[in-house]
Amino acid sequence: MLPIGYMLIMIVSILLCQSCKKEKQILNNTNPTVGIINYSDCKQKNGSYTDSVSPAQSCINYLLSNDTLFITHVNTAFNCCFDTILIEFSTSADTLEIGEVESLDVPCDCNCLFDLNIFIAEVSPGDYFFRFVEPYIGGSDEKLEFEVNLQENVPGTFCVTRNNYPWGIF
Repeated sequence: MLPIGYMLIMIVSILLCQSCKKEKQILNNTNPTVGIINYSDCKQKNGSYTDSVSPAQSCINYLLSNDTLFITHVNTAFNCCFDTILIEFSTSADTLEIGEVESLDVPCDCNCLFDLNIFIAEVSPGDYFFRFVEPYIGGSDEKLEFEVNLQENVPGTFCVTRNNYPWGIF
């Protein structure tokens, strides 16, 4: 007969392995892994702006490669003095909702445009509806929402024009 300590270790190990298996199943298209790859410096810094995208536009560039969706949000706005950028992600049927959130210790009295690169793992090719939740769009600005047919290695872009600060202010 095994000592109680060994039996407890075996039971805990079995339970941990079972939960690992369940987590992998959850990640398969119903709850993909999402993360920030990187983001640019403030584009208005020192009065310089070098993009080919107009500073009055907010654009999404996307590419699905090996079940990972790579997204660049060109000209997303955050406070000039944010501490951290976070992604809030949810799915519902064919809708991918991506919330861009900043954490602020002491906010500055300015906003700035940035390029934000994120990834979403475990995405299959198919038809999707993207909805981006941005912190600083104005009430009259068009929402960054669009339908797309994601195919492997086929890049795409979707842009909206912004009429409120900080877009177009250079």
